[in-house]
Amino acid sequence: METVNVVFESETATKGCACDACRNIGRVIKLRLPSTRFHNRKSLTTRYYDYWLCPACRQKLHNALDWLKEED
Repeated sequence: METVNVVFESETATKGCACDACRNIGRVIKLRLPSTRFHNRKSLTTRYYDYWLCPACRQKLHNALDWLKEED
C-alpha cells in the first residue's frame, strides 16, 4: 500500500481568531491537518487544512487522543 510522509504543523495566534470547535474568540492554536487521498483519482496526494482551537478545546482534543475509548 502506498503511503505519504506528512507533517503536522502548528502556530499560535492571539487576536481576532475564532475556535473552529466552540467559536470562542481570542487566542488559538492554528493546526495544519493533512488529508491524504486520491484527490485527482490518479495519484495519492496530500492537501492541508487549517483548524483553529482555543486552549480549552485543545485540551479536550489532547485528552481524546490520550484516553481512547475502547470499541464495544
